[in-house]
Amino acid sequence: MFRAYFTNKWIIGGFCFLIVFGIACYFWYQHELAPYKQQTAETSEMLRQQQKTEEATAAQKQQPNSSNRKPSANNEQSRPAQASKTKTETETEVESDTVAAGTVATPDDFAGIPHVRGFTSTNPMFADGVPEHLQCPKQWVGLYSREIDDLPEIHARMIPILYEILTKYNPERPLTEVWPAYIEAERFYYAHADPERADINGASGRFDWSYQHMLDFPEIIILNEEDSKRNAFLRQVLIGHWDADWNQHKLPDGRIFYARHDTNYDVITEKHSLSGYGFGHAGSDAPRITIYTHSITDEELKDIGGWNYNIDPYSTGLYTLPPNATKHYIEKYY
Repeated sequence: MFRAYFTNKWIIGGFCFLIVFGIACYFWYQHELAPYKQQTAETSEMLRQQQKTEEATAAQKQQPNSSNRKPSANNEQSRPAQASKTKTETETEVESDTVAAGTVATPDDFAGIPHVRGFTSTNPMFADGVPEHLQCPKQWVGLYSREIDDLPEIHARMIPILYEILTKYNPERPLTEVWPAYIEAERFYYAHADPERADINGASGRFDWSYQHMLDFPEIIILNEEDSKRNAFLRQVLIGHWDADWNQHKLPDGRIFYARHDTNYDVITEKHSLSGYGFGHAGSDAPRITIYTHSITDEELKDIGGWNYNIDPYSTGLYTLPPNATKHYIEKYY
């Protein structure tokens, strides 16, 4: 009886159909999943490269006797300084001479942005000039981070200098005024940095330019503390290092979703379906949120998502620093 049942042509045909149907569904699913896999792979590679660069920079800073040493003429990877001086080296010498002479750059120098670092500032609190004890040390003018051996000395000198700037020379201007000027300065620094010596992670790696940020934009130091991740990622976008849509994802129902930098997501498209896909920009140990596209509302999507980096919250006034932010920073670190 059972043998006749299982050898019935309709039963066999039904099993064959299920097998063929299952295989077809698998290939269809892989086809639909392909673009999301590709997007996730590209994003992961971008973040992996960024992490690799940051780790390499940190390793260089921890080895002041090797990779942070100034390039020598005998180093096979150093530039042949005895043959001819690069434009950047020539400009550095001019800057050092100008600093020593105590004169300021003309408005025509470098599109009106002073290239002499450390003794003048766009900060209105330094209208009469930067006090000598707060000026950038002349021996560090023109040097890039990887060329500075005495990083502990720099750190020790920066602590009281930063404290004095924040307590006496922070005008606490609105971000709508400060942020655009800061981004303009960053673009200038990157445009004029020596690509062989620059560090892409901050102020193009040149010490006196980083120091100048502290004099010109003390409000940005506070912003780095209060809104650190969004500030850092938006800066990368506005400088041109990242695409504004680096965290954008299109859900199967057509809705656009912006992922958080520290969260991974799983997407389920149907109420009773076990199939889906995942994406994210965080590590494997990061929190995971499941998105049920058939039931989640637009408002709920917004609540679990990240920032749309096509929007600048600082220049537009969407974000302002909390009251007493500078005071809280000083109390925390000093």
